[in-house]
Amino acid sequence: EELVEQIDYAQVTVSQEGMTETYRQEMPFVFIDRNGSPLEEEDASQLVTEESTILVTLPVYKLKEIPLTVDLVPGGGVTDVDSQVEVTFKPVDSIVVAGSEDDLEGLSELTVGSVDLYQVFTSEDVTFPVQLSPELTNVSEVTVTVAIKGLSTKVLEANKIELINVPEGYAAEAITQTCSIQIRGAQEAVDAVLASQLRIVADLSDRTAGSQTVPVKVYLDGSSEVGVVGDYNIVVSITQ
Repeated sequence: EELVEQIDYAQVTVSQEGMTETYRQEMPFVFIDRNGSPLEEEDASQLVTEESTILVTLPVYKLKEIPLTVDLVPGGGVTDVDSQVEVTFKPVDSIVVAGSEDDLEGLSELTVGSVDLYQVFTSEDVTFPVQLSPELTNVSEVTVTVAIKGLSTKVLEANKIELINVPEGYAAEAITQTCSIQIRGAQEAVDAVLASQLRIVADLSDRTAGSQTVPVKVYLDGSSEVGVVGDYNIVVSITQ
């Protein structure tokens, strides 16, 4: 008991040079006393252990700097993302990733997420977690700033409202009579759009009776160079 009480921990020493992959080996160990010194050989020889070796795994990682990207989904009048959208990353536009050489070999860039441009009015910050495969290591997140440039916007009051897929046995009425819709595109094309070209469609599938707010889809008929920006809702009354 007196001898066992002297032991603070068991130590394995790995002495390797130029390691390029994870080290895994059955290794002998020595006991270290409370003063940080190995037990005297005479004392150690009096100890009986359940195991004579320890399986040691020493991960070896390669570091690689990976540029960040974001998928931009055209919409809201944005047709050429390269010239009409400016993207910046905060705090940095790249991350350092740790992993095995094989796992990192095919990783040349990392897409952090996607942004639907019809939901971006002028400039918007979107925060994404930086997610990697389980074999790679990184814990951080990045903020992507998406700014629209070179396009004009205009707000029109649309009053063409359609209610579709009204449940059988029910009647529906739009309480909202007009809706302010923002459009975006080249200045000349935006100026040519009329409010009468905007069509608001509310899908009432699976709706029940009552007055309620319903998301709508806005169509712009007669112009392929201009798009609708944002999400919209109207108030609908459904009766049985």
